[in-house]
Amino acid sequence: MAEKKTDFHLDVLVSGLVEMANMLIRFLAGILVARSLGAEGRGVYALALAAPGLLLGFTNIGLGEATTVLIGKGKYPRERVIGCMNSLMLFIGLLGFAGYFGLSPVILKALRHSMPLDVYMLAFCVFPLTLYWGGNASVALGLSMVRRISWGRLLNNAVFLLLILGLYFHGFGVKAALGAFILSSLVENCYLLYHIRKESGTGLCYDLEIIKEQAALGWHVFWGGMFLQVTRRLDILLVNFFLGPGPLGIYVVAYSVAEFVLTVPGIYSRAAFSSAAVSSGGEGHSVSNAAIRQALFLMVLLAAALACIMKSFILTAYTAEFLPAALPAFILLPGVIMFGFSTLLGNIFTGYARPQEISRSAGISCAATVALDFALIPRYGILGAAAASTTAYGAGALWLLFSYLRFSKASLAEVVAIRREDFLAYREKLGIMSKGRI
Repeated sequence: MAEKKTDFHLDVLVSGLVEMANMLIRFLAGILVARSLGAEGRGVYALALAAPGLLLGFTNIGLGEATTVLIGKGKYPRERVIGCMNSLMLFIGLLGFAGYFGLSPVILKALRHSMPLDVYMLAFCVFPLTLYWGGNASVALGLSMVRRISWGRLLNNAVFLLLILGLYFHGFGVKAALGAFILSSLVENCYLLYHIRKESGTGLCYDLEIIKEQAALGWHVFWGGMFLQVTRRLDILLVNFFLGPGPLGIYVVAYSVAEFVLTVPGIYSRAAFSSAAVSSGGEGHSVSNAAIRQALFLMVLLAAALACIMKSFILTAYTAEFLPAALPAFILLPGVIMFGFSTLLGNIFTGYARPQEISRSAGISCAATVALDFALIPRYGILGAAAASTTAYGAGALWLLFSYLRFSKASLAEVVAIRREDFLAYREKLGIMSKGRI
């Protein structure tokens, strides 16, 4: 099978433009949701997304990432690799269904019944849609369809914004917002599946040899994913447990504002992952090094700009009710940079079939999160949650950085010090885009 070459700089440019549009759309939709639901309703909505999200961490065995690598390396027929992934995802979906509803009394009790039962039941739909999107996106990456994923994300966010905008003038609750989220995710999945089917057959398949390889690679991704879900969701659950949904709504807005920085690694991660999955050696490392230093530079710039306007930004966009989010958002900025840095490095390591590094890093972050959340949130509230997240993300990022330096044999300057030529390579691609040849 002929190797399908990727165009890293063009992928980054297209992904960058689409991610900026996504950022604007998510920002507008987030404002409408927060204004309509208020702090307490926004907290309940966050819990509705966090519950199935946590389930994903315990059921995602790394099939998507393993599928990307196997398709990219061309060891097996792509149709059989995709079919095995689909079969295993179906099985995981059934297990998730049993666990989510079977444990509902325990989960709702742990949430202190902050989320109504009907919202909890509707929220389950997020689980299979997100699980299936992960599979579709991974297949698209293996087929070097990086830009298709970016367009799919844009379609998802645009549909969500239109639905929320239509509901906004009539007033809506948590269930309506959740329904809009589910419908927009369904549209994105259909879009990706349509383009995948143009490149490859899909369906169900059972091939023990392929499944063994998927499991061997995915096992390490599973641990990393599980630790990551705990790291990202525990503060939400504990803020709700100790403080209630009102302060949780404030904290979620703080994190949402700081998350603007994650637009940058979102631009680079898929392109770097796809490049690593279909290449090896010096050329692949050169692309990875460039992606890391460019992303880090842009994240720091964006974080500095946000820090300067944080208070007025929240007051203008979200109203005075959410103004207490300004200080925790400021505390979260360094942590979000470290999280974005880790996300990019993790994608690169997975592309090189080394997900064990992600597991170790995520384990460090998870251990720090558990210890610090329980120590700081009861005493310092959402400020403690922000400080715990920043510290935990920083610890995991440092582990991944030193691991990457050992693996790539690159110097620290090659990985983190921006160069003038880093951005010169994009001029030619901008010319191609201006002529409509993308």
